[in-house]
Amino acid sequence: MGSARNLALVRSTLTPSSAEPLSAFRSAGLTRLAWGVPTPKRRPSPPAAASSGGPVVPPRGGLFAGHSGGDVVASNATSGGTLTFSLTAKGVSGLFFLGGHDIVITVSESVAVSMDLSSSTGAIDVTVPAGVVVAAAGISASVATGSVALTTTDAAFVSGSSLRAVSTTGSVTLSITQTVVHPGSVGVTGTSTTGGVSFTFNRAAGVAARVSSAVTTGTVNPDPAKYTGSSNALLFAPDEATYDAALMTFQVALQSTTGGIDLR
Repeated sequence: MGSARNLALVRSTLTPSSAEPLSAFRSAGLTRLAWGVPTPKRRPSPPAAASSGGPVVPPRGGLFAGHSGGDVVASNATSGGTLTFSLTAKGVSGLFFLGGHDIVITVSESVAVSMDLSSSTGAIDVTVPAGVVVAAAGISASVATGSVALTTTDAAFVSGSSLRAVSTTGSVTLSITQTVVHPGSVGVTGTSTTGGVSFTFNRAAGVAARVSSAVTTGTVNPDPAKYTGSSNALLFAPDEATYDAALMTFQVALQSTTGGIDLR
């Protein structure tokens, strides 16, 4: 098994109370993780005894209620070479001033990863470091109330993979740095109903992007030093000719109903 990396940090919008890393996996990929509302901030207490039933959540005491192992429920199943992993964190949604959890997903460097992340109330912040293989199913993060941030740095995208970030009431931030060429195409989607959408793209030779943007009441604001095209609704990074010749391309679709779109 190769060395492990922290792949994704899924955090609440409020001050995190703890970080609970999950074990590295030997399977072909992590295909699903579901995260619920933020868990209240607690004072740490000594860890509970280890158990063979899955990740152990230490009990925590606090001003309003205790936090026991039942507050975070994890399950997994294996089919062929794929591990499906689900996690649900319960909390007190009405007490908006309470803190929450940082949930850290740690996987082997050699694992090909796809993830489906969701949150009802709270933010999702996904960071994919260099060398992590993003499988064909890609990474999807969606939030009903809160923001989504998805950042990749020289990820090893499989051709045909995708990145998807969606928020109903919050902002969406996508940031891709790709200086290592992996031939093929990657789909990128960023959508917000009432918030703004921002897309940052840093590239090297052999990498380019095609960016389509749709707004209802907002504006599209591109960096003219990085994006060119006849209309802000369809731009290329750096230009259409380079995109057509590039070995690795990103096909980006951005949309905001009442917010703006920033291309950086």
